[in-house]
Amino acid sequence: AGCDECFNTGCKGRVLIAEMVQLDGQLRKAILAKADMDELETVLRDKGHTNMLQDGQRLID
Repeated sequence: AGCDECFNTGCKGRVLIAEMVQLDGQLRKAILAKADMDELETVLRDKGHTNMLQDGQRLID
């Protein structure tokens, strides 16, 4: 379903929020060391990674 505004796609104004993590040496080592979720999130945050919640909040701010 759609309209002329969205060219009948039904998608005007929708934005994909997804999370993708690139596995590198540091993250691989943390996983192999059985790091807990807090440690993994710290590794990712230090690399500048943002999660889906942060991306969603950024879009509505």
